[in-house]
Amino acid sequence: MRELDRKWVHSVDKRLESLEARISDLERVLSSPERTKTVAKGSSKGPTNAILKLVQEGFLDMPKPVKEIEQELKRQGYYYTLQAIDATLRRMNISKVLTRTGKRGQWRYAVRK
Repeated sequence: MRELDRKWVHSVDKRLESLEARISDLERVLSSPERTKTVAKGSSKGPTNAILKLVQEGFLDMPKPVKEIEQELKRQGYYYTLQAIDATLRRMNISKVLTRTGKRGQWRYAVRK
């Protein structure tokens, strides 16, 4: 085998080893018990169902800012980005499940009575 071919094969082998190590790390993280907690509990997944659960529990009987809603979701084991929570709250406001008060950048959401 020519020297150039050997070097190329060696670099490909090193790259494959690196990728295999990364895949193993990802598989370990995805199968860990901590990871299973980050998935929404119950048969329904997604921020809408998590927020509906807060509604059923009475958490949104009084107006709450998005950040406080995010903290409560995390406390219950639901991990969503602030953007996902905000977008869901806006959709729930449009569909008349929730109402929002306040002003731009300081919205507070509560159950529509």
